Amino acid sequence: MKSISNVSVIIPCYNAADFIERALDSVLTQSVLPKEIILIDDASNDGTSSELLRLKGLHHDVTITVITNKTNLGPGFSRNEGWSRASSEWIAFLDADDAWDPNKLEEQLKLADNNPDFGIFCHESKHAENRIGRGLNGLRVTQISLSLKSMMFKNSVSTRTVLLRRDLPQRFSSGLAEDLSLWLACLNDGISILKSNLPHAYIYRPEFSPGGISSNLVKHEFYELKVLGRYFKLMPFTTSLALVFSLGKFIRRCLIRVLRRISN
Repeated sequence: MKSISNVSVIIPCYNAADFIERALDSVLTQSVLPKEIILIDDASNDGTSSELLRLKGLHHDVTITVITNKTNLGPGFSRNEGWSRASSEWIAFLDADDAWDPNKLEEQLKLADNNPDFGIFCHESKHAENRIGRGLNGLRVTQISLSLKSMMFKNSVSTRTVLLRRDLPQRFSSGLAEDLSLWLACLNDGISILKSNLPHAYIYRPEFSPGGISSNLVKHEFYELKVLGRYFKLMPFTTSLALVFSLGKFIRRCLIRVLRRISN
């Protein structure tokens, strides 16, 4: 029988009926199981709520809680709601359209045990096709401590990869770029983030593709600039550069979107 870790897994879901089972299976097949899984349906209109209840009834090795938002409130609110209800020492996040490598929790908990001064741990992701493949053999393991300044120019933390301490006081903001807002707030408050190069998470949707959370590029850019602007008084020069760099990334994303449409 697998051991149970002191981890609560939070998965926000919006119109995820067709793929949430894949994400949930990747959690339930972990080499070390979480203590609980919290699924939040963010007012979907495709039968996600019924699918979550069906999946809950199929699995009894792990406590599964299903929360249903009455209105669509966004991933930040849903993650915060799950966070407030979590009972474990650690919280891990997964997006409904992504998945984990089977050793993700076990390896990340080992990293946390060996680095008690860090409050947040994350790792790399990789794109997957139709199945989850490990592909970690021979990869040299490295870790890097992320800084506030570097995070201003690039969000190096994917929420699907995060393991954090439940008692952290910060929370996700509303709107888009809610994850960047949280990581910057934590770093600014002295909470350290350690990133591993191991790709323990798998992405099935191209970044900024239609239907993704950040697919509205203009709206996403508006929120990102708003988040970065909060640090202007603290770091005026760095923030100014980060704002210009963000606009450059926005133009690049728009070009990628256009080229995808042309190629299709």
